[in-house]
Amino acid sequence: MNLTLCRSFLGFKEFILFLLLLLFSSSLAIGQQKVTGIVSDDNGPLNSVSIRVKKTNKAIASTQADGSFEVNVEGNDVLIFDLIGYQRVETPVNNRSVINVTMTEAANALEETIVTGYTTIDRRKTTGSISSVTAKDIENLPAASIDVLLQGKLPGVNVQNFTGMPGVKTSLVIRGNANIPRSSSAFDADNITSNPLYVIDGVPVADDEIRAFNVTGTNFLSSLNPNDIESVDVLKDASAAALYGARANNGVILVKTKRGRIGRPRISVNTYQGYVSKPEKLNTLLGVAERNQKLNLLYLYGNDAQLSNIPIMLTDSLNPSFNNNTDYQELFFQNGGVQNYDLNVSGGTENINYRISGGLYNEKGIVANTGFKRYSFTSNVNFNFSKNLELLTNFKASTMDRKEGRGTVDFIKNSSYRDVYSVNPINMYSSLYRLDGQDLDALINPYNHQRNDNINVDLSGVGELRYTFLNDFRISTRSIFNYSTAKNDFFSPSYLNSDGLAAGKSTYTQFRKYLLTNNLLWTKTFDEVHNFTANLIQEFETRTNQGLYLQGTGIPNDNIQVVKGIKSGNLRGNSDVSSYAKLSFLGAFHYDYDSRYLLDAVWRRDASSRFGKNNKWGDFPSLALGWIISNEEFTSDMSWMNELKLRASWGKTGDESSIYDNDRYNAYIPGDGSYTGSGTVNTYGGQTAIVPNYAGITNDNITWQETETWNLGLDGVFYNNRLFFNIDVYSRETSGQMLSITIPEYTGYLSTFTNAASVRNTGIELNVGGRVLPSESDFQWTPSINLAFNKNMVTSLPNGNRDIYYGEAVYVVGKPLNMYYGFLVNGAISSEADLISNPYTGAVGSTKWGVLKPGYANWVDVNGDYKISDAIGEDDRTFFGDANPKVVGGFTNLFSYKDFSLQILTTFTFGRDIMNQSFAQRMSNSFFYGNPFDLARRSIGDLEQYSYWRQEGDVAQYPAFNPYLGLYTWRAGQSMFMEPGWYVRIKNVNLTYRFNPEKHGWMRAAKLNTLRLYATMDNVLMFQEFSGIDAERVDGRGYDMADGYPLPKKFTLGIQFDF
Repeated sequence: MNLTLCRSFLGFKEFILFLLLLLFSSSLAIGQQKVTGIVSDDNGPLNSVSIRVKKTNKAIASTQADGSFEVNVEGNDVLIFDLIGYQRVETPVNNRSVINVTMTEAANALEETIVTGYTTIDRRKTTGSISSVTAKDIENLPAASIDVLLQGKLPGVNVQNFTGMPGVKTSLVIRGNANIPRSSSAFDADNITSNPLYVIDGVPVADDEIRAFNVTGTNFLSSLNPNDIESVDVLKDASAAALYGARANNGVILVKTKRGRIGRPRISVNTYQGYVSKPEKLNTLLGVAERNQKLNLLYLYGNDAQLSNIPIMLTDSLNPSFNNNTDYQELFFQNGGVQNYDLNVSGGTENINYRISGGLYNEKGIVANTGFKRYSFTSNVNFNFSKNLELLTNFKASTMDRKEGRGTVDFIKNSSYRDVYSVNPINMYSSLYRLDGQDLDALINPYNHQRNDNINVDLSGVGELRYTFLNDFRISTRSIFNYSTAKNDFFSPSYLNSDGLAAGKSTYTQFRKYLLTNNLLWTKTFDEVHNFTANLIQEFETRTNQGLYLQGTGIPNDNIQVVKGIKSGNLRGNSDVSSYAKLSFLGAFHYDYDSRYLLDAVWRRDASSRFGKNNKWGDFPSLALGWIISNEEFTSDMSWMNELKLRASWGKTGDESSIYDNDRYNAYIPGDGSYTGSGTVNTYGGQTAIVPNYAGITNDNITWQETETWNLGLDGVFYNNRLFFNIDVYSRETSGQMLSITIPEYTGYLSTFTNAASVRNTGIELNVGGRVLPSESDFQWTPSINLAFNKNMVTSLPNGNRDIYYGEAVYVVGKPLNMYYGFLVNGAISSEADLISNPYTGAVGSTKWGVLKPGYANWVDVNGDYKISDAIGEDDRTFFGDANPKVVGGFTNLFSYKDFSLQILTTFTFGRDIMNQSFAQRMSNSFFYGNPFDLARRSIGDLEQYSYWRQEGDVAQYPAFNPYLGLYTWRAGQSMFMEPGWYVRIKNVNLTYRFNPEKHGWMRAAKLNTLRLYATMDNVLMFQEFSGIDAERVDGRGYDMADGYPLPKKFTLGIQFDF
């Protein structure tokens, strides 16, 4: 009986479950209908168009190669069609089963949203100053890292390539440089500019994280394959950048990699091969031309006594030792090459989308034994477990091997951009010298026989779990892990070293970072006009750097090639470790009324382990307002206006990069109780006079560097997206910069560092572009130009705003950063009448070093004492020039005709001064001491291109090129070596042909979705007034140094296809 009842109950239960399942399935089907269609533009079907349902904002499909799609939606849904480069299309279903869509190309089309890592910003409603580029703007250009590719493409982003060495960082500054080095010892002309924060798929990476442990000198951005990048967004004002608070002082660059789209799996292949030409050499006379010019100068200026002692190497032309034309530069320059291979697989369904890619980039440098090779892997996989639960994952791996030419025994390589040659082009010897086989071997073989490995390995992973509940709320947690290693092994055999001892170095560093972010998002619309978005975020970050450094000389055998078997006296090394932690809380609020009036507010609070208990926390607020004028009713009749928006913002951001992880524990440098004039005596009565208090050596009063920014902007799009513009006016005051200051020695210490300096940057940015011809024309021309006008000025310095001098760089309140310091020169002294004369003493041509004569430098008597000197109390040296550009920008022209397209990018810089240090140093080598034998021994360029003094009465730019000239006339660091630093460069030209599947049946037969052939030229042509090689290739203070790595021309051919 019981068994029968049990069976009956089970059967009834199964029936009920079946009935419930049937009802549930029926309920899902109610209102659902199948919709098919074709998406196309004027040229035919469009592939990979993303299709979303507006009310859920979820991607449900993407178009196939023939533009077709099929979706199941409700009859009252609205479908959104998106494709980068085209205007978004919103189409109501209205119970239709067939919907065909025509999309229109937009001149300035970008993705509709900006993903910041914390929240998603609607581009139309943003109140911040944000500039962006997409994949099509940077893809397939021959460069190892993304920072190089941003040059000339974004207003307010100044990229200056001071080196062409593959795999190293360049200078990228957002809205002007604000950096003052902490001390004279910390002054590094190649790392003197403000560095922005990079956020790569949510992973924040700053230059200061890497710099202190950089043993390879390789750019951390080189680990990312540029062809994996989907978009780059630059947050320039505090309203946009305040989301990153304590690290956003110098702007934020958001890098988003490509994701998969819903659709069948697609395999894409992209490759290019290229040729890199030999660079232009420093102007140098060889052989007979060199001998003739030097003899001409000796005969022009020398008297009989002087001409009786001409260097024999100039007169003994029959001597094989002095009858040569050795081209030292030719020994090291070579033709290079570049190759790139990319393979990716992408696709997706409603439950999962993915894109997995691998790449190889290999560039052979134009200097012997230089180059860069990278293997990269990127994976983006997103899981939609249900309507409310999703998981986003990202994983990257790369290994980099950079060859830097001449090796170095430096442990840390922040500046490995210069002195890459065995013979420095500035300090080359005369071409008349003969080089025998042994000499050549000593010069060239270091590139072949030295071991110099620079290996970087980078791994990063991101996982973010999102859960949506109560329709309006989403909670997410994101975990980020980053692990990097860097290894530099260097070995130089005994026969290459002057001391005859083999030398080696081994350095290894490890970097680990963990970041946990918890985010609560609320979005709500009331009465269809009040739109709210709010975020509450908590974040914790920790990272650890470890390093091992070992170096030694006297390795017993050249075959060992590692640091082993060395006597203790010839061995040195150390280990290092630093840790860092940061706790952050963030609130972000957005409100807009009827998509017309906009309000954004952000408050971020950060606590950093770099600061002591008194100032551990920093607060970084921002506030922004916006008005979308084009959505007002009074503009409804202005059909020519698509969008017009006014923006205004204020905010504070922070920075902690000017101190390192352990600096507050070493804030005070102990003294020895001595003082100026005491000699070596530092005791009193046989007892130590001053004893530092090591128990209180930490500095708990240092605090955050802050930047306060005001921004006013106007954005416009007119005439059916044929014309667009963006205008921004800004002011940035950066205060609290860390500087080392001298303190009274009675404290027991020599110096400490504190928040002591401020810099202001003000400027205007303009971005204008559009489509010149109507969309139905076969020929299209899409020009765009961006301009950034910036002025920077030091506003405060320590010790009552006293000037700071770091060698030949000077910082003065009210003046721009990094001015030059030295003697002012007004050409050459033309005649006796132009000599400086003291009316009180009758002294004529008085200097510290002797008496001036016609033909000498016409030094300016700055202090008015009728004497030229650099001595204390009578110093005539002063500051001059401005290495900061007044205007930077780029001009892009895109031409297309049917399936052909041609893009030309021109970059430019105006309004700055640069120092021709190459010319200055070469002249100093030959003429500094007034010794003709110096002239004979050194290389020399063609001096006839310059205006120089030859005889009494000449009005010339330069003093006499007189081998006998005294008074150290040809010293470096004088205003006569300053030249205009403007330039206009045709940066790259790209020609592409796209095969249209509709026109080529064989593509459909081969199942090819796309096929593209392209050719690129990089660094095409340069226009400049500068007399040197390249006005762009100067260091951060504007010095041209010919020992740096040239910027070469590159020519590539490529093919891209997918199926």
